[in-house]
Amino acid sequence: MRKRESATVWSSFKNHLDIIGETQPHLSIEPVANLINKQEIAVHSLATHTHVADIQDPKFYPVVEATTEITLSNSKEESHLPVLDNESLFDKNSNLAWYRGHVNILYKTNDWLNLPYVRQPVTSEDSNKWRGLGYNHQHFTGQMYDSTNPMPDWVNPLAEEIGLSSCGFVFYKMETGVIMPTHVDHFSRYCELFKVKRSQIWRAIVFLDDWKPGHYFEINGEPIVNYIRGDYVVWSADTPHAASNIGVDARYTLQITGINYKPKKPNHYHGLFWHNLPSQGNEQRSWLGFMQRRLLECTYMGKNIKTFFIWTGTGRIKQLEEFELTQQQIDNLPDNEIHIYLYEPMTCYINELNRGYYHEFSYPIELDRIKSLELDSIAVFAKRYAGKFGVKVYTGDKGAQILSKNYSTLKIGCKDVFLRIESVRTYPWWHREITKKFWCANWRWTVHRHLIMAYLSACDGTYSWHLQCKWPVLLGNGWIDLEALRISDKPRYKRLRQGTDAINSQVYKIDHGNLYSKVESTHTCVIPNQGAPDSDSRSFYESYADTFCAVITESRFASPFGNFSEKTFAPIGMLKPFILVAPYATLQYLKEFGFRTWDQWWDESYDLEADPAKRLLKIFDIIDYIDSKSIEELREMYQQMRPILEHNQKILGTIAWNDDDM
Repeated sequence: MRKRESATVWSSFKNHLDIIGETQPHLSIEPVANLINKQEIAVHSLATHTHVADIQDPKFYPVVEATTEITLSNSKEESHLPVLDNESLFDKNSNLAWYRGHVNILYKTNDWLNLPYVRQPVTSEDSNKWRGLGYNHQHFTGQMYDSTNPMPDWVNPLAEEIGLSSCGFVFYKMETGVIMPTHVDHFSRYCELFKVKRSQIWRAIVFLDDWKPGHYFEINGEPIVNYIRGDYVVWSADTPHAASNIGVDARYTLQITGINYKPKKPNHYHGLFWHNLPSQGNEQRSWLGFMQRRLLECTYMGKNIKTFFIWTGTGRIKQLEEFELTQQQIDNLPDNEIHIYLYEPMTCYINELNRGYYHEFSYPIELDRIKSLELDSIAVFAKRYAGKFGVKVYTGDKGAQILSKNYSTLKIGCKDVFLRIESVRTYPWWHREITKKFWCANWRWTVHRHLIMAYLSACDGTYSWHLQCKWPVLLGNGWIDLEALRISDKPRYKRLRQGTDAINSQVYKIDHGNLYSKVESTHTCVIPNQGAPDSDSRSFYESYADTFCAVITESRFASPFGNFSEKTFAPIGMLKPFILVAPYATLQYLKEFGFRTWDQWWDESYDLEADPAKRLLKIFDIIDYIDSKSIEELREMYQQMRPILEHNQKILGTIAWNDDDM
């Protein structure tokens, strides 16, 4: 998914989203075929369509045993499948999977160029198969330098960064004219020698140079080109792949064979990053860390010639307050301006924070008194360089432009760089017949999430909740008067009380265990006593399959500024309608991107209710309305919604390249 513009990726995705069995019954990912035959699951991926017969027929994908293969193992007898990311494939029933990534290890030399490479031929059986298919070129394999020889000291840390252990290494030189047809690797000697299952073995190639014309790699039917030095592809034992070089330059790669593959996500950490910052020599300096690849190659930001900073944390930006620019750097700033992007929602406050690292507002909200810790720091930076260049801040908070009157040195806009990055992913679509009405997943405790889950606990659905908060603690929330509700709406009050007892005593889980964390105060940040949920996991995506409507509890609720995150992208990608439990005017914000919502089926006036307490009660009304429908009625409603669901999925593919100031 490199350097693809606008809706190209997602229009392609839509073309592959035909329901298996309705329009293209002959197309599927082969190991899912048994599930498809049972009509339990329909899976298509952006990455590939593979004919079932092709994989099953060995004349198409011969099993190749490389004679130079060297692997080491101290493995346990179990298989590790990767989580789904934006450039990976997996399936439930077999060992067919692949994953693409980038390693940030900087090689000091090109010490692989002059190694004593030796060509190792394939077996005569494989050669005869390929000759019979019409491959008449001279060489099927390149030249290799394997682990029987001394290896550079950086290969082991590189394998560790990828996520492989107990590894063997082969440097591979593919000269002009070498073609390795589509095949799968056998690993029989490895399995026999180390008494491990074939399903435990993984292979990776790391591209040691930037892509050159004529260099080609293919994994499970997906071409890999336009890569850069340090990119890698890792795949499981059954995954078909191919490679060739019809260019004029040799292609150098490092082949790694190992076990216990555990794919590593980018190390998202809080910090200040920058791009296009002039250096003393007028070169452009960049430090984008974990964001670099997706930001520059998969979003409009790759074309941004401005000098910009990105703050990925929350709160004051001390690094920016102390950031020094020389006069030469200032003189070379493009358009004499710096743009600063806030990756997370702003830490707004009046006088002080009341939620640990952010603030929730009771109604009526005094907008003219709101300030932001991030804008405080940016104002310090702008003041130091007043008159020398302009500063424009882009937040992910719709309506935050109103804060400009409190920060006269700043221009404030709404352009959420986090959303652009997070939209670059592929959502597999599992669809089963609808049997449940609601879906709602939660991790960090907030008041609105607690109340939503308490209300939903009386409804049939798929939920996650791993937190305990007693009712007296909840009463001190600050923005909804629950005791007043006992008088104004006694049935709803009773339901929330009973629901609180239910979620405090019962485990609701999607992809986590039975652990609980206790909430002692509404003014602190509490998260479950376990790892963060994996929104790329198989269990997460499957949990949507038989549900009608997602109830998305966004990170913020009692806030005057519209804001949404990747949480809202998930039901869009999974073709599900949703109720958005989010700040004021967030649905309106979504619509500015081109999304359509569900106002022809239920009342969405909740979105423009400024009072968060009233907004929550209106959301309860929608839950009641949906819950009053039978499953048959919801199935019919879902079919009516299909044009909007498919429209929204197309729009999702345009977000990365949308550079509009909202």
